[in-house]
Amino acid sequence: MTIRTKMALGGCLLLQTLFAQPAEDPAAEAARALYTLDAKLKLSGLPDATHLKEIAPYLSSGLQSLIVKAQSQQARCIKSHPGDKGPWVEGDMFTSNFEGFTRFAFGPAKSEPTRVIQTIDFEYSENGAKVRWQDQVILIKEKGRWVVDEISYGHAQGLGNGFGSGLRGTLTTRGC
Repeated sequence: MTIRTKMALGGCLLLQTLFAQPAEDPAAEAARALYTLDAKLKLSGLPDATHLKEIAPYLSSGLQSLIVKAQSQQARCIKSHPGDKGPWVEGDMFTSNFEGFTRFAFGPAKSEPTRVIQTIDFEYSENGAKVRWQDQVILIKEKGRWVVDEISYGHAQGLGNGFGSGLRGTLTTRGC
C-alpha cells in the first residue's frame, strides 16, 4: 500500500469518525420511537385500544393504566351525554400543542438515578407559520427497558394547552 493510499484511507477514517452518528441513548430511543409512531399514526385525542396497543411498548405500565381508565371515563361520558364530544376526543396529548407537531429534535437530557428527563424541541408548521416549543419527557426503566412515564408540557410559545401541565395530570382531571 502506498503512502498516498494510506493517507487517503486515514483521512476517510478520520472523516467517518468525525461525522459518525453517536449511538443513541436507550432512553432517548424510547422517546424517539414514541414520537415517530405518534407522527405516523397522527394521534389525536386519547389513543383508542388499537393505537394504545401500538404505542404501549414505549409507555410505562402506570401510564398505560391511566390511559385505559381514561378510555373508560371517556366512554361513560359519551354514553351519558350523547350530544357532547366527551373528554380527550381531540388534540395531541403527547405534546403541549393541541395541533401536534411537524418536526421534533432532541435537546439536552438530564440523567437522574431512577429516571431520565429528555427535552424535546418541537415545531408545528402550517401555511408558512411556525410554532416552536419544548416539552420534557420523563422516562423510567421498567422491566429492563426505558419507557415514557410522563410528559411535562412546555406550552407552545404561550399558546397554552387545553390539557394542562402534563400528561398524567391530564388523564386524571377530566370529567363529564
